Amino acid sequence: MSKIKFYTRNEVPVEMHKVKIVQKLELLPAKERLKKMEEAGFNTFMLHNGDIFMDMLTDSGVNAMSDNMQSAMLRADDAYAGSETFYRMQKKLEELFGIKHLLPTHQGRACEHILATHFVKPGNCIIMNYHFTTSKAHVTRLGGHVVELVKDEGLIA
Repeated sequence: MSKIKFYTRNEVPVEMHKVKIVQKLELLPAKERLKKMEEAGFNTFMLHNGDIFMDMLTDSGVNAMSDNMQSAMLRADDAYAGSETFYRMQKKLEELFGIKHLLPTHQGRACEHILATHFVKPGNCIIMNYHFTTSKAHVTRLGGHVVELVKDEGLIA
């Protein structure tokens, strides 16, 4: 019989959090959600946010913000040009990664668009591991061909 070991807070690096902000979500009954999905042709881009309970289309925006994140937003200098927030980010990226030149984007999809436009050429074969629909769209609109490398087990719902 194995013994159960209890760890103290100092023995295991556990990051503790308190939720600072919550957003109330309305959960439609399952039959109504299914009807909304059918009406949208199972196209996630055609669903309204209120039609679903959890947004499985995005990789952002589904978590609570920390107090540090919120305070950073309030301290941010959102000037169109010459923003001190930009210069702080630039300095930190250079410190961490040695990056001298950067092009900030507002989200991953925008960055993906810029990279695809630069690198994908007609006839290119782009290997993916079942990425977002927009990832595939960026490649195919530029004449590239996507090959999804997914094991059979990865397709089991």
